[in-house]
Amino acid sequence: MKRPSAPAWLRAALLSDPFWRLLPSPAIVYLNRALVTTPVEVPAMPKSEWSQRERRALLDRSEDRLRNIEGKGPGLAAITAVVAAAVLLALTGWGESEWIARVLLVLATLYLALSLCTPLHLVGPVSRHTLTVEDLQEAAADPHPEESLAEKSADYAAMNDLQNTRLANHLDAARRELSYAMALVIVWAVLVPVTGVLRADHAASTPSPPWAYPHGFRLHWPPGFDAAGQ
Repeated sequence: MKRPSAPAWLRAALLSDPFWRLLPSPAIVYLNRALVTTPVEVPAMPKSEWSQRERRALLDRSEDRLRNIEGKGPGLAAITAVVAAAVLLALTGWGESEWIARVLLVLATLYLALSLCTPLHLVGPVSRHTLTVEDLQEAAADPHPEESLAEKSADYAAMNDLQNTRLANHLDAARRELSYAMALVIVWAVLVPVTGVLRADHAASTPSPPWAYPHGFRLHWPPGFDAAGQ
């Protein structure tokens, strides 16, 4: 079923550099769905031994690249957990923050939530294309089995490279969002707990005048002395 295309102005906005910098993951989702959709077309290759060997090697290298990206999932999840702990710790200061500081916390939480999409996807199995038993059966029935397997290997390698590009885009977006979230938490920490500039009680609290009596201090007047009228 053909998906309805977005208006030209909306498409230009979703693919613009400012939108990518502001909301990386939504921008990458649209980019992958709109542009990164078709694998590279494999050119016609000679049916020689070296060509068949290199096309089979293309599949092996494409699977290695996918495994490399898949292996980054646990590391990215660990970094996300550290940033999430910092954001949750900052959220405990919600009540003592001015509205501007609360906006910083909301943005940090938003970027953290967006960055969770990629590690949650990478910790699971990543789909890949590889030679199967059915492909071997088809090659066995072909008059040129080596060429049949080489053609399928090249096609599968192109599909894996497409998947590799899409996942790499998501990794880049997640790294950017984690950086945003951590930077916002640091700014909040400087403005609220450290300097107190955006503390909720900063404006309301007034320092005691230097002549004020200490807390708990009471004056004891002699009997019959009227403090008001002397």
